[in-house]
Amino acid sequence: MGFVEDQILNLYNGFIPQLYRRYIDDVVGAAYCAREDLDHFVEFISNFHPALQFTHTITEDGDLPFLDINLSISEKRITTTVHYKPTDTHGYLHHSSSHPLHCKKSIPYSQLLRIRRLCSVDRDFQQKAREMCTFFEKRGYSPTLLERDLQRVSLVSRRDAIRDAKVVTNGTERIPLVLTYHPFNSRIKKILLANFNILMNDDTTSEIFSLPCIRRLSPQYDRQSKFWCPNETIR
Repeated sequence: MGFVEDQILNLYNGFIPQLYRRYIDDVVGAAYCAREDLDHFVEFISNFHPALQFTHTITEDGDLPFLDINLSISEKRITTTVHYKPTDTHGYLHHSSSHPLHCKKSIPYSQLLRIRRLCSVDRDFQQKAREMCTFFEKRGYSPTLLERDLQRVSLVSRRDAIRDAKVVTNGTERIPLVLTYHPFNSRIKKILLANFNILMNDDTTSEIFSLPCIRRLSPQYDRQSKFWCPNETIR
């Protein structure tokens, strides 16, 4: 899409919107111009290549969806809130699913944090977050734990929520042992920790296994919820 976009912008001699941003194959923009000029720009893009089909939405004073965000103008500022597609069933991972407990605990918090990032108005965040909690209650999650997660996220400012996270590493290279998740796999952890000194003390393998390995449970994809289970690590 970047290659096609460069061709379009280099060949078009008419008006180009003052704000033009693309994420993969979705574009959002803002223009101060005559409607006819904007229509010509959209028409040129739509007919640029016969194998590419584009759809577009133009709004002058209403809401504009972009990815999972809904954009609107309020008091000469762009405000954002969460946007759900009509096909969104909110079928998040059910709490009774056979997944690691920490995985199921992290999903509501991560979704509430996502709401925090998307909602630029605090009152809107509170409304959308409460709505998100009802979605998870229908999926078997505890209202008490959901309320706890909501309180945690409410203490995070939106500025901090959208800031890039700092990744902290310990600087060591440890060998990963990847396992498919199963509730009984926890027994393997005890066996590894109890006997890993055999590899660490052996003359042949000590250089490879100078530290205990990291056990990573291979993520499982839940087709209904469309979620990947995160890795679990042995420390």
